[in-house]
Amino acid sequence: PDGTVLVSAWNDSTVNAVRDGRLVPLIRGVPSAADIGYDPRRRRVGVPLIADGRIEIWQLGAAR
Repeated sequence: PDGTVLVSAWNDSTVNAVRDGRLVPLIRGVPSAADIGYDPRRRRVGVPLIADGRIEIWQLGAAR
């Protein structure tokens, strides 16, 4: 709702939020993260790990 964009980064195994033109790490330790799915009602991020053939679901904290 606030327009935050989430991006994955293979170089440091993170999922980041873009805030004020900067990347802010939200999730660490997700090697080879592919596309990202987001459930705004539950504040969950689904991260497919293509090299592992699985999906991880991460719960984000409260909205800032």
